[in-house]
Amino acid sequence: MHDFRLIVFYTVAEKGSFSRAAKALYLTQPAVTFQVKQLEEEYGTPLFHRAPEGISLTKAGEILRRYAGEIMALYAAADREIGALTGLLRGRLVIGASTTPGEYLLPKIVGAFKRERPQVEIVMEIANTDEVVRKLVEGAFDLGVVGRPVDYPRLVQEAFGDDEIVVAASSHSELARETDLDAGALRAHRLILREEGSATRQTALDALAAAGVRAEDLNIAMSLGSTEAIKAAVEADLGISLISRWALLKEVRLGTIVSLRVKGVDLRRQFYLVHGGKLRSPAAEQFLAFVRAFDLKELS
Repeated sequence: MHDFRLIVFYTVAEKGSFSRAAKALYLTQPAVTFQVKQLEEEYGTPLFHRAPEGISLTKAGEILRRYAGEIMALYAAADREIGALTGLLRGRLVIGASTTPGEYLLPKIVGAFKRERPQVEIVMEIANTDEVVRKLVEGAFDLGVVGRPVDYPRLVQEAFGDDEIVVAASSHSELARETDLDAGALRAHRLILREEGSATRQTALDALAAAGVRAEDLNIAMSLGSTEAIKAAVEADLGISLISRWALLKEVRLGTIVSLRVKGVDLRRQFYLVHGGKLRSPAAEQFLAFVRAFDLKELS
């Protein structure tokens, strides 16, 4: 039912850029340009002023943008009411998630949601927390799920699940028989951490600094952009790491990695659902409600 050309035009108008609209819609820039040109040919007038420094709406474009916004709202209202009547929910939901919730929590949550709402198409992109926040602000994501609070006034956030960062060590290491570790003892070990911008890394380093162990005092031997790569390095006894307990469930069960708490340091945290305040679709509203009600104990 939806006029895709109108959706593309409205996205370009909102983003102020053909390239940013293409990223938000997961299209190529030529495809976006083609859709807008079709509308311009239909109306017989340009909808955008195009200049080297950027684009801006023409008078006709401003009129169409106003009506397009109303039409988008009507589309969403129609989807919502018909979905309530038929019990079917349709739509497309784009979720941005930081690595820990994106790789170890969301796949099962999304799977459970899809069993109830099979008509909803879900696209999930994994990035570190800083990147998730940036793309939320740009409008590329409907929802974000991250491992620390975000400091951005245009975004709304709510806690939805508990986590704890723990020391991960090889089952062949000298720490294999320990259950906890003094914070100061971390200085004597090679540390393998996530890259800068990672919520897990920042939360761990902030908590250690509060306990008197500064980052510059630690032997950070490697920074890796993948939790799976970190676990492989730990299993090979190349060092120890500070990562989420959720990421270690399988390895601890198999006995290849041991999990230790850091004595005297509070490394507990929460995961956060983040969005722009006004959700863009009934699918996003339903998914947010589903996650709020989901019991994470089912994943343990």
